[in-house]
Amino acid sequence: MELKDKVVIVTGAAQGLGRQFALDCAANGMKVALADIDLESLEKTCSDCKEKNIDWFGSAWDMKSIEFLDKFDLKYHKIASAMIVDHDFLNEIAKRGLHTFISTGMTNEKMIDDAVKIFRNHNCSFELMHCISTYPMLSEDANLNCINTLKEKYNCNVGYSGHESGGLAISYAAAGMGISSLERHITLDRSMYGSDQSASIEPGGFKMLIGGIREIEKAKGDGKIEFLEKEMPIAENLRQHLKG
Repeated sequence: MELKDKVVIVTGAAQGLGRQFALDCAANGMKVALADIDLESLEKTCSDCKEKNIDWFGSAWDMKSIEFLDKFDLKYHKIASAMIVDHDFLNEIAKRGLHTFISTGMTNEKMIDDAVKIFRNHNCSFELMHCISTYPMLSEDANLNCINTLKEKYNCNVGYSGHESGGLAISYAAAGMGISSLERHITLDRSMYGSDQSASIEPGGFKMLIGGIREIEKAKGDGKIEFLEKEMPIAENLRQHLKG
């Protein structure tokens, strides 16, 4: 599955703004994860997403929220980094059997080992999401090579959950490393009050991010070494001096 099929959107806005963000930014077939949104807005979002063929899902932080999400016909769950150490919580999610995105911020190998074991014991499909839980995250802390470490150690798909403030470069780099999902937080205005704002991107930045990812997907190619037909006339011209 290509990254374009599995980008995660996390909204911090409530009321209609959160719904509109989800619709405007996810209209191109993206999956949508919603957070901090009231029931009325969520029900409207659910209806709008169904109309536009968008798969939305939520990130529960307690048992009651899991039961609340059970009311909706969801295809996915998301485990926030804060919850990866709660084994009772993980078991409740895993036994539902929905494909689950698991963020790995604030963890060590043992914590991730335990989470992976729980999901495999329940035969519940999952993917890990490399994450550094600082808001905003400094570039030197990103450790993107951990994406490959997680792939190799756990033999699973690995995504990236980004909280960086320095533009889109780190997210682009992660996309180029073959991640299976990408999560970025969205805000109306990064100067607004709140600890999450500086680690979020605005609508214009989100559109740039998706556009850049599309170009990266095209540019990666198939890895075959070949002499392109498009190169032939250039080669003919630049190698004229070699003809004798």
